[in-house]
Amino acid sequence: MSFLTTTTEVKTKTTLSPHITKAQALSLLHNDTGMLDLNPSKITYTLLPPSTSEQFYTSVPDAHKPPTIASGPISSLPVYHITEHQGTFKDGEAEVQGVQGGHWKGSWIKRFVPNELAYQTSVQHIADGMISITHAPMGVQSVTTWVVHDSAKEGEGCVLEKSGKVWSNRALMPLIKGGLQGSYEKLAADFVVALEKMVAEEQKPGNTEESKDGEEKNDSGEMKAGERAAVEVETVS
Repeated sequence: MSFLTTTTEVKTKTTLSPHITKAQALSLLHNDTGMLDLNPSKITYTLLPPSTSEQFYTSVPDAHKPPTIASGPISSLPVYHITEHQGTFKDGEAEVQGVQGGHWKGSWIKRFVPNELAYQTSVQHIADGMISITHAPMGVQSVTTWVVHDSAKEGEGCVLEKSGKVWSNRALMPLIKGGLQGSYEKLAADFVVALEKMVAEEQKPGNTEESKDGEEKNDSGEMKAGERAAVEVETVS
């Protein structure tokens, strides 16, 4: 890594509701459209041709490439071109909007990118979660890893761990750090809300037998889908 480049890392941990299974959490993580739609700033996203993947990964340092690359051709990894709106906000809203993208983006982006922001993201599905790599303006890059762990005790929910590494030039990094932790916490919370909604839809009458089984379990006293407690996202040091 160049002396002019530096990195920062953030981590969050969220305990899911007991009625949500690991398979259900992975189902959303492996749904590219569902994950991309978690970003409220998004205007459009387009799946780029396979040849784009080769070029995309040439600029990713080896130390930051996810381990799954060795298991298959890089051309098989999808790359999306994403456009977001930056817009203008009332007093007090700009900082909140700055964290809604949920990756490398914080309040710094408002200072340098007007109106619309375009970047590329590559998504990989792994056995226990998902990895995404982002190439943003001004040489900012990130690797975000989502992992779902089985519950440690009976009656407790699965645990979602989210970690992110961002690297940029040293001059820009202090601005990135300012909103990065809040950005990751916001996206983790939004993921849980979307997951709860997905599970509630699955468990409506008339859906699959698996959903009916889930409803029977809920009748035994566990929290029902839709009866979601406040989302708590823990910052991991």
